[in-house]
Formats: sequence, structure tokens, C-alpha cells
Amino acid sequence: MHTLKAAAPSTSVALLALLGAALAAPASAADPEPTGKPRVGVEYFPEPGGPGHRTEVPLTTETKHAAARTAPSAASTTDGAVGRLSVTGSSDDRLDVVIVGDGYTAGEQEAFHSAAAAKWADITAIEPYASYQGLMNVWTVDAVSAESGISGDPTADVAKDTALGSYFWCSQTERLICADIDKVASYAAKAPDADLVVVVSHSTKYGGAGYSGLEAEGYPFDGVSTLSSDNEQSSMIAAHEIAHSVGLLADEYTYDSYGTWTGGELPDINSSIYTADRMAADRSKWYRWLGETDPTGGTVGTYEGSSYYPYGIYRPTANSIMRALDIRDFNLPGREAMIAGFYREANALSSSTPSGATIRRTDRIEVKRAALGALAAPELRWYVDGVRVKRATGLTAAAPSSLGVPGDGRTHTVTVESVDRTKSVRDPKIRAAATERLTWRVKASRR
Repeated sequence: MHTLKAAAPSTSVALLALLGAALAAPASAADPEPTGKPRVGVEYFPEPGGPGHRTEVPLTTETKHAAARTAPSAASTTDGAVGRLSVTGSSDDRLDVVIVGDGYTAGEQEAFHSAAAAKWADITAIEPYASYQGLMNVWTVDAVSAESGISGDPTADVAKDTALGSYFWCSQTERLICADIDKVASYAAKAPDADLVVVVSHSTKYGGAGYSGLEAEGYPFDGVSTLSSDNEQSSMIAAHEIAHSVGLLADEYTYDSYGTWTGGELPDINSSIYTADRMAADRSKWYRWLGETDPTGGTVGTYEGSSYYPYGIYRPTANSIMRALDIRDFNLPGREAMIAGFYREANALSSSTPSGATIRRTDRIEVKRAALGALAAPELRWYVDGVRVKRATGLTAAAPSSLGVPGDGRTHTVTVESVDRTKSVRDPKIRAAATERLTWRVKASRR
């Protein structure tokens, strides 16, 4: 498990006033939002394919059924059971994603498993998730609900008794799905590790949300995404939200009311106050990608409007998954940031022989490299005393003697290096971060 670095909020986020609800909710029988409770920022997308909005919501929920709810009997249900949707390596070397279902009864857990698999397949069809999913483990956790479905579906007055308290009409906004984060954390903790959490809420109605800043509230993870299970467009919400946590990417959409940004340069990877000419002259931000044909269409440049401000801040492309959910692509700077994040949070190279151990010339060293896809271009390189052994390139097992370590009575070192030569990375610092090494000390021997 790797502790995710929280996405640095845009300078503009610090100034963000609470947004008015897109739709006013009628009186709800669920009464889910307690007063006087801690609140946290969330992002939501009121329309499929549209830009996002931000507001604050309570961390915990209350429904008319909450007081009467009792945990299902472990003897008669699968409540809390952990499944392995996609486990590619040790949690010490992987980014661990936990998917928890809500609104699924004991007899509907297989439906949850199918929905979780479908949603993860949607997300990992998008690059660079597709090529770097080998750096992630994905676990499912069964949360057995007393009733099928979630509150607020189909109308605001519908209340359901569910394991995580998920509900539409959160903060009087129909498409905003909130959940009780304490309950989410309790179930997520049953998995071997949880770096990111996705709540799949049992509904065909479009909706979802992205929680951020949860580590500051004492939770072991920073981000939680909620989404409806059986709406094909809801998967994009999680794909966008994970990019905040992993890639540290900023939102590229804007609010007309924000007007013109008059402050200094932003810390955001994909937002800048500089136009293309200034960026190229300063060799800053995404200058290495300027003029390149982009998977989102068009070319990489500086397009006005980003980090919520329509004027004075620029983004890399006209559109991207960080601007609106009507497109399934990251732009080239966004792809690079995501790849940097995957390597920041996971290790592609591992061995059963601990790095730093002392071994003999005849000991066999075996290494494993994460399975990576089309965008990646990994290469294994071996070194003896810092000198590359080119004939050993690509080997996943070797003995020091076969690499040329002499039996001369001296101590030597053997190093294996995994280098990702992907064309989706141009920043030398990110390239270096995507390079991993394991080194062993070969004890002195005259044989």
C-alpha cells in the first residue's frame, strides 16, 4: 500500500464558494443530512457528458432506517467478504483500489460483482489506465443491504435501508450520490489495503460524486468515488476522480461567475497563466508537448479557461476528460501525469530476494516485472559493479556468475534496472521516477 499524495488543490479551489444546487429537491423521507456534522468537499457531474461542479456534503448520513438497522449475520450472508477482481502483485508494490457495493441484498451480491467488473472494465479501457493497470490491485468487498436499491431513486422521497447509506439528492442535488464515509471506511478496511475506494450504488439512474481531502479527516485514503451501477455513463465519473488522486490533475472546466484570474502561476500540472510562446520560452509546464497531435483531437497548445476561471488561465487542449465527460481521453500532458502517478504509487519491479541482501555467485536471482500494456515500453537491464551487461537485457532470472561476476575473492554488486521507455513520457524527472532498481551484494569468493 502506498499513501496517496492528495491532489494539490488549485489556488482557485481555495476561493471556491459553495455552489448552488442544480435542482431544488422536494422534501425527502430519507432526511439523510444531519446538521452540525463535519462536511467535506465533493465534485459531481449533474449531466452525463457535461462539466463538473463542486459543493460540500456531510461525511456521515442518517436515514429513517438507520437506528433500526442491524448488521447481517455473518453465518447467513457474505457481508464483508473480500473478492479479488484483479490482483497483480503484493500490496506493498501496488496501488490498491477497493470497490464496495451498496443497495445489494444478500441474494444480489453476484449482481454487485458483475457491476464492479463492468465498471472497472470501463475505466481500464481508457489510456493510460489500460496500459498501466498491471500496477494496480482491485478488490471487491460485499456489503449486504436490507433493501435493494438506494435512497432517492427514482424520486427524492424514496428511502432505502442500505449498508452504506447511499442516496441521490445529496445537498438537494438530484444526481449527486453521497454515502456514509464512516461505513465506507469500515468495509474498505476489510480488503488487504485501500488506497482508493469506489462505491457502486445499485441503480440505473445516472449519478455519482468524488470525495477529496479525506486523509485530512483521519481516513486512511484520500479519495472516494461514488457512481450508479447500471448506468453506462457513470463510469466516467470514477475515471475523472481517480485522476485527481493519482495524476494530481486539476479540473479544466470553468464557471462564468469566476471571471478573470489575476493571481500568479498555479501549481497545477495542467493549468498555467502562460500562453504557448511564454511557456516554450520558459521551458515550463507542458512545453515539451506543444504542437503535438493529441488523442483528444487537435493539437496541444494553450486554450483559455481552466481551474474554474474562464479567463487568465490556460489548459493544454480544447477538451479532455478533466474538462467534461463527453470525451474518454486524457490529453498528452494528462497522460504523462497519470503515468508519473502510477509509478509514484506502485513498483513495477520486484524480487523474492530482498534488495540489499548478500548473495553467492551461484545464487539464482529471479525478478518480476508488472505486466504493462501498449503505451508502456519496459526494458530490464543488468549491471555488474555499475557496468551494464548488454547480453543480459530482458532476462528475468540470472546468477551473478552468469553475468560475469568473477570468483576473485572480492565483493561485487549486481543490479537489475527496469526502465520504461514509453513515448508518453518526455519529462526527464518522470522518466527517472519510472526507472526502478534492485541491487545485491555478492560476497567474496574464489570459486
